[in-house]
Amino acid sequence: MVYDSVYEANNYLRGTVRKQRFWEYFSGSKLQSTQEATTDTTQTTHDDDSGIGSYTGGWGSRFNAGNALVGREIRSIKVRMRCASPNTVDMTARVYGSTKATLRATSTAVSSAGLNSSYVDKTFTFPAGSRGIIQAGDHIMIVSDTPVASSGGWNCQIKGSSPASGQHFTTWQGQTNSFTEQTNRDLWFNPIVSAPPATNIRWTTTTGGASIEMNDEADSGLKLYTTSTGTNSNFTMNFDNKRQYAHDGSVCIFTVNADVQQASTTNWFLQVGLGHTVGNTGHWLSAKSAQSYLRLQTSQSESSTYSADTTVSNSPAWVTAKIENKSSSCDLSLNGTVAVTNSLNLQTSTGMQPVVYGNRGTSGSAGSNPLVCKLRYFEAYNT
Repeated sequence: MVYDSVYEANNYLRGTVRKQRFWEYFSGSKLQSTQEATTDTTQTTHDDDSGIGSYTGGWGSRFNAGNALVGREIRSIKVRMRCASPNTVDMTARVYGSTKATLRATSTAVSSAGLNSSYVDKTFTFPAGSRGIIQAGDHIMIVSDTPVASSGGWNCQIKGSSPASGQHFTTWQGQTNSFTEQTNRDLWFNPIVSAPPATNIRWTTTTGGASIEMNDEADSGLKLYTTSTGTNSNFTMNFDNKRQYAHDGSVCIFTVNADVQQASTTNWFLQVGLGHTVGNTGHWLSAKSAQSYLRLQTSQSESSTYSADTTVSNSPAWVTAKIENKSSSCDLSLNGTVAVTNSLNLQTSTGMQPVVYGNRGTSGSAGSNPLVCKLRYFEAYNT
């Protein structure tokens, strides 16, 4: 079976052996260190109001290079709004790039119920795992996909001239239209709560024409993917060479979705499992171009490796894998069933660490398609 959640997989495969879980370090702040204290940024001068009519879209602020919020993760924003004739709809704060084409984060929804002709404060909170980091030229917009105003306008308080350095007011009247930059005006907000981005503390990652990020496509797990069509664009992730798992007595369990182009001309591969050195020595679940089935790959070195096919198709789909390292063999189980056992070319180097390695060999017939690995669960333990 494919487990519906991290917890079902964990409970089903728990057993009685010791284990160390490091899913806690995978998504958002869980992959990373505890963040520094938050900072409140305000713009409380106001002498005017503005907004949009009975349209979809909204209003907000653009933050340019040099603004104090650039490079910071947005936690929440409080704005002041009014609407004399509101529809009851959901409003959200959203972090966009320089245009509406790039959406970085969306807050928890806030209802427009109760709005009237007097100003009220509304706070929009970005939940953990769904926060955006402001880049130069980005926008924080208060948006509704259904018109807030049934007639008249949906307005906010603004400063009518001399905006603060590196920021200005923006409106978006009709979501089929582009943002309108009002460079001589400023949005009232009190406050925008932000924090510095977290930094990795356990995992070491590398990217060469690739990206690694928390993503809803992986159920708030990790999405590792190539962003370049260059030959050998790649990504890696390991335990910072802390090899605390025995090569002849350990287990790892993970839930993964591999998207590796099948054309034989592409020469793509993805390896996920336990190893001594990324891409060189270890025991991995392998997905490779021109490979019909997922494989168990065992490797003493790049020149001394062995692969054994399973009967599970090598296609983009979620599978839960269990690799069990024994004294003279290695088992790969997929979705709760032992798929293959191998005793050839087992790693002999002492110590293993969790590893992920994806390499996009050549474009071939794949064009600009990325190599993608999505991870929503990973644990390991010694037996």
